[in-house]
Amino acid sequence: NNSTKVATTAYVDAQCNLVPTPAIVTTFTARNSESQRYFKNLSEVTDPNSIISINSGQEIQFASTGTYLVKAGVNIDDNDSEGSDEYNAVLVPTHGSTTPITFGGADMRQYPGGSTANIGVCATFTFAYVVSNTTNDRLAIYAEPESAAENFNWEGAAVIEITKIA
Repeated sequence: NNSTKVATTAYVDAQCNLVPTPAIVTTFTARNSESQRYFKNLSEVTDPNSIISINSGQEIQFASTGTYLVKAGVNIDDNDSEGSDEYNAVLVPTHGSTTPITFGGADMRQYPGGSTANIGVCATFTFAYVVSNTTNDRLAIYAEPESAAENFNWEGAAVIEITKIA
């Protein structure tokens, strides 16, 4: 607050505890084929407030309704000899969906473009995600092949930080 009084240790400790600790989700071995373009092997690194869980290693489930701040870094690397394969990194509401989550009218999809886009593409996302139904509002990562992409022979990595803000 704007008081000029000296703060006690108890007051400072209480205020510091108001800052939520985010849940961290990673995958470093997302590999798929034409029939399965979703990132796999998602795992919780930390979740001290138990705000999420991982469903079948493929999607993030939220423990309760509310608004979450999502910060994600997604990398896609193509492993075949074709030099013009390109991918979108897409955040979708469930494993099985190809419809991107939207925020402020914009899709949570990033397309790097360019003929060398298949090598070490890193997409970053930061947005507020409103969970109104914990059964339907989830989070998954979809690798969407574009142009000459052969739809297979790719791998990916992701780090996702999730903080409940309301």
